[in-house]
Amino acid sequence: MAVIDLNRFEQHFGHPTDGMLGYPFFRNFVVKVDFQKKLLTLIPTDGYIYRGSGVEVALKPSRDFVITPIALGNDRLVRYSVDMAVDTGSDATMMLYDQFVRQLELVDSRQHSVSGLAFGLNGFYPVAMGSIHSFYIGNAETHNVEVDYLAENKTAAAEQKLPGAIGNGILKNFRAVIFDVPQERMFLELNSRR
Repeated sequence: MAVIDLNRFEQHFGHPTDGMLGYPFFRNFVVKVDFQKKLLTLIPTDGYIYRGSGVEVALKPSRDFVITPIALGNDRLVRYSVDMAVDTGSDATMMLYDQFVRQLELVDSRQHSVSGLAFGLNGFYPVAMGSIHSFYIGNAETHNVEVDYLAENKTAAAEQKLPGAIGNGILKNFRAVIFDVPQERMFLELNSRR
């Protein structure tokens, strides 16, 4: 447990916040985040069997974060597979550290970005706001994905050894996301088509 002043957080998002649930909590339960119903469900891990029709995505073993493999596509349609932290406490779509821009051939995207501010637990911090051509997680694909480029010395994203993190800007495109961290997997339940 950690004690954190959440006043800035409450002011920015305009609603009371009594606390936050982090990775140590996710490690001990199967956690279902239902974005449509705005509901968080905790399920005991013992004997859990997923029975839905969601897309299964692997999670990577980690001591401190939920980490999942994704792929990013640049303007030349080249895909790069990377591991990213999953930050369910962030409304951002994606955060990438500047130090990975060249490696992922996103220099053009970074050059066409604009200066802006992002919000985290420690208040506002400078970012370069841009977009990348495509994003893939499991067999889900989306295009023109917003990205906040972070300077190397910023600690807003989960782990600087990773290229960055994905937030609720991506996750909320699914009806629900089920984190089964003990079995190193998550399930993405797609919105039904009408």
